[in-house]
Amino acid sequence: DQVGAVAFDGSPFWVSDLVSASQQAQVIDRIAGIQPGGGTNLFPALQEAFGRLRAASSKLKHVLVLTDGYSVPGDFEGIVQEMAALRITVSTIGISP
Repeated sequence: DQVGAVAFDGSPFWVSDLVSASQQAQVIDRIAGIQPGGGTNLFPALQEAFGRLRAASSKLKHVLVLTDGYSVPGDFEGIVQEMAALRITVSTIGISP
């Protein structure tokens, strides 16, 4: 099993590349260090995750999107359909007042 994290503001950046799930504590620490700033452009981050998972050899592939629901527009429906066609699942968690 592997885990990784992509963050985004105006553009995506890898907080942690895909690493062994045994290193999850380091990934959690890196995620905890994410600071707010810049814009809110989710779509390129989703493209980053999709590209990395498409190339991964794992049998089960899942993307968890954590968002406040605000983003620059993008073809979210289209990319999620492409992901579904490759059996990559997506869950979203919305956090917003």
